[in-house]
This record gives sequence, C-alpha cells and structure tokens, in this order.
Amino acid sequence: MAGITVDIEDMKSAENQLQEYIRQVQLNVNMLRGSAQEFQENVGSDMYSQRAIQQIESSIRAINKTLVKAEELVKTIKAKRNEIENSISGF
Repeated sequence: MAGITVDIEDMKSAENQLQEYIRQVQLNVNMLRGSAQEFQENVGSDMYSQRAIQQIESSIRAINKTLVKAEELVKTIKAKRNEIENSISGF
C-alpha cells in the first residue's frame, strides 16, 4: 500500500458525521411513526386511510433497513480506523 495515506482524523470525522446523520434520520422516523399512529387513532377508519398508513409503515421499514446498512458502515469505518491506528502504534 505504498503511496496511500490515510488521515485518521478524517476517518473519525466521517464516522461522527454518519452517526449524527443516523440519529437525525431515526428522530424523523420516530416522528413519522408517531404521526401515523395519531392519524390512525383519529382518522384512519376508512380503506384509504388504512392504505396510507400501510404505505407509511412500509416506508419506515425501508428506511430502517437503510439505517442498518449505515450503522454497519460506521462499524466498518471504526474497525478500519482502529486497525490503522494499531498498525501505526506498532511502529
């Protein structure tokens, strides 16, 4: 890997920014979930309302799957950063 440089601080920054992004999306998903529940309790008795609620729930599931992948990416970045830090400290 000669000629390749890695900035550990950039990796930490990317990791932190991705974690913040995940937190913000989770907050929005929770707000969406709460709104769907409130909608169902107040309005959702007809077929069209039920269909809309099902679509919201489907979207939430899809977003959550994407968040799992983002969390896996954070773990990968962290593991790689630790690996690099350990190799540097070994010199």
